[in-house]
Amino acid sequence: MIRLFGHAHLTTATRALDEASQRISQYLLMQALVNVCFGISLGLGLYVIGVPFSFVWAFSELCCVTSRTLALAGRAFSRGA
Repeated sequence: MIRLFGHAHLTTATRALDEASQRISQYLLMQALVNVCFGISLGLGLYVIGVPFSFVWAFSELCCVTSRTLALAGRAFSRGA
């Protein structure tokens, strides 16, 4: 990225990278928050209808969704390199 901007614009490139990393961090944090809320609501819903080990099922779903989100983020970062 710095080569794209050139060494004369090092400050601009650094600011652009910092802003991009902040936005990606905020996006991933919000994804994690949505996944946690969904997992909790799923666990409570399964508990209310009487499914055995409902919170284990909810935690399992939370892990699957979170790992998929991290894998997609990793793929996006590796393409940019």
